[in-house]
Amino acid sequence: MDTPPWHRARRMRPPHLHPILWGVFSKPMPKFKVESKSKHSAQDTYQKIKSMLENDKDLRKMDSSYACTFNDAAMSGTAKGSKFEAAMKIAGAASGSNVEIEVSLPMMLTPLKGVVQSTLQKKLEHALA
Repeated sequence: MDTPPWHRARRMRPPHLHPILWGVFSKPMPKFKVESKSKHSAQDTYQKIKSMLENDKDLRKMDSSYACTFNDAAMSGTAKGSKFEAAMKIAGAASGSNVEIEVSLPMMLTPLKGVVQSTLQKKLEHALA
C-alpha cells in the first residue's frame, strides 16, 4: 500500500485539514519561564518542588490528566497534561539554588498565560518559604 503524499513531505498540509486550521496546529506552543531563587540547598529545593508538583490539588484542577516524571540525579523533571507541558530544572548557586520552570501552553490557552504564570510563582514562593 502506498503512503499518502502528505506523509512524505514534512510540512505539507494534509488535504482533510482546512488551511486556517493547519496554520494553528502546525505552530509550536508558546512558552514562558517561571524562575525563583531559594536560600535552601539544591537538594532541599528539589525535594520541596518535587513534593509540591506531585501533591498540589490546585495544579490538578487545571488539568486532571497531569502527570510528573522526575530525574533525581539531574534534579530535573517534566510535567505533562492534555493542556500543557512543563520542564523543571534546579541548579545550585553560591547562596542557595535557582529554580526554573518552562511551561508550554497551546495557542488556545495563551489568554490564560498570566493566570498560570502567577499561580506557579505563588506556589514556588510558598514551597520555598
